Amino acid sequence: MTGKKAVLAVFLLNFFLMFACGRQPQSLYAPDFTLPDLNGKEVSLSDYRGKIVIIDFFSTTCPVCVELIPNLREVYQKYKTHDLIILGIDLDAVINEQALKEFVERKRINYPVLIGNEDIVLKYGGFTVLPYMVFIDKEGKIFKIHQGYIKKKELEMYILKMMKRRKNGF
Repeated sequence: MTGKKAVLAVFLLNFFLMFACGRQPQSLYAPDFTLPDLNGKEVSLSDYRGKIVIIDFFSTTCPVCVELIPNLREVYQKYKTHDLIILGIDLDAVINEQALKEFVERKRINYPVLIGNEDIVLKYGGFTVLPYMVFIDKEGKIFKIHQGYIKKKELEMYILKMMKRRKNGF
């Protein structure tokens, strides 16, 4: 095996083990960011240190993202008194902020929505699939990354695992 093929084989094996088997780095801290909300107030991820945070990167023109909103709304309503925060980060509001405000109202989104940009996408790995969700534990570490639709039951499972993990000290 040539040097290039060996490097490629090691890279592919690591990629497979990390993602295909569902294992993801659990010790990486989520990159901090500051983005404006719909009222122009600057919001930082670090504002929520000590809480379980779910970041939902979405677009108002993404059918799967829109389909996910009721699940996020219900989970947020149920767990917000248990130190859960959901941050919706819209990736097309830079085009039309007023349309985003109307969308949030029409969909009755009950969690903070921030106006994203290319920089935030790059900070979180340059993903290309929406919705893209990042689950962050109370210590600010990335617990799970999920791409695509997610059922309410699965959302709750991850939240409960993060809550239990904190109570047990690991």
